[in-house]
Amino acid sequence: MDQHYNPRTVEEVFRDYKGRRAGIIRALTTDAEDFFQQCDPDDDLELDAYLHMLERLPMKSSEPKVKQPKPPPQVKEENPVPAEEGPAEEEGGGGASEGELGETLCGSCGESYGPDEFWICCDICEKWFHGKCVKITAAKAEHMKQYKCPSCAGGGGGGGGGNSSSKRARLS
Repeated sequence: MDQHYNPRTVEEVFRDYKGRRAGIIRALTTDAEDFFQQCDPDDDLELDAYLHMLERLPMKSSEPKVKQPKPPPQVKEENPVPAEEGPAEEEGGGGASEGELGETLCGSCGESYGPDEFWICCDICEKWFHGKCVKITAAKAEHMKQYKCPSCAGGGGGGGGGNSSSKRARLS
């Protein structure tokens, strides 16, 4: 690095300093006056009036409308609401009253809703699960503030395929 160093004399350093100082003073005095004359709001009344008009206009929010807040999580024991799934075509369900319940399938095992079973809804993905499929009892669910299914919690993502077949075997 010492090979590329070009020593300067005191006179060269002072001349450089003097030129930079003169440039700064010129920019802060005469150049600034020219700049302010070009941008003087007194000369441009139309622009000033336009800006005042804009200030009086009501502001529109650019944010999308916020959904209504979700009700607090509750223990779901009776009739679960069908999750956002298409109609279950493999369920050859009965009448209209049973059709709505027949559409609700367990997110873990794929079995349909049974009225005598405990079900719980994931607060993240809003899928319904048999309590026994996700190893949650009604007593445990009462003490939970929020339930996350194994796929949303990230804990059971890798072994989900193997567990769903064994859970299906237990329910059949």
